[in-house]
Amino acid sequence: MSRIIDLTQPYVDGENIDVRLQDDLPVYAGHECYAWGLAIKSHTGTYFETTSHLFRDGADTDSVPPAELFMQCCVVRLGGERHGVVQPDEMEAAPGASGLREGDALLVATSGNDDRHWSRESAKWMGARKLRLFGAEPEIYDTGLENPTGFFVPLFEAGIPIVANLTNWGCLPEGRCELVVMPLLVRGVCTVPARVMALID
Repeated sequence: MSRIIDLTQPYVDGENIDVRLQDDLPVYAGHECYAWGLAIKSHTGTYFETTSHLFRDGADTDSVPPAELFMQCCVVRLGGERHGVVQPDEMEAAPGASGLREGDALLVATSGNDDRHWSRESAKWMGARKLRLFGAEPEIYDTGLENPTGFFVPLFEAGIPIVANLTNWGCLPEGRCELVVMPLLVRGVCTVPARVMALID
């Protein structure tokens, strides 16, 4: 039986979500029925993002077939460098990378080094391997809107979505596992909160 590792950050009222108890709660058989208003920004907590984030003709989150949200995955751990841009040769040499197969999801741990970023070349490397999805440990995959590495352009051109803000990296072994991504079904948007789980044999 597989062990389930939840990689999802919880949404916490006042931090990354606004939770409000609705006024005038209905009463059912003598009990108030609790109902909540939830206001969530798309790029907060653990989220799933598709190619229409950059390209208006790209896929929205609701257009991804459910079968594509259950996938084989390879977990790679980078070590050493605490700064700078991740290049393809570093990923290829990392522990766990020998198990990467065409069509896999790829999760890259950076040993808590939140200031690592990815290059255009690494995105092209992922595209050449026809990856199903990419996720990494740092909260920001590129260097920002000013002087970006341009990582997302070839990544989304290759049709590779991302999952961001994952947690419990220390529970993930190097090598292969199964990955389940369950985004909210919201029509016509590129980024939605998601529950992300790894299944380890």
